[in-house]
Amino acid sequence: MLTEAARAVVRTVAAALMRTASDIHVIGHTDRRWTPYPGGNDALSLDRAESVKRELITDGIAAKRISTAGKGASEPVAVTDSESAYSQNRRVVVIGMCP
Repeated sequence: MLTEAARAVVRTVAAALMRTASDIHVIGHTDRRWTPYPGGNDALSLDRAESVKRELITDGIAAKRISTAGKGASEPVAVTDSESAYSQNRRVVVIGMCP
């Protein structure tokens, strides 16, 4: 489930995507800590990406333009053991694909 702040970001992304025909790839990530989420970090990261995809569809982007993936904790952007680093690694990345 997306926060209202995350929904606002997704709406901005959707508005930009409405002006292009590019397909997009939505990639979810997690921090490296253990999670009780069913399926672990890989499933959690995919669910994050799918949540963004659902919001993009709600905002008018065709589902066929959107692919998703979950990377779990395999691609960290911050590697220290701190709450700040963990927070940075819990993210979703949207990549525009050139037509």
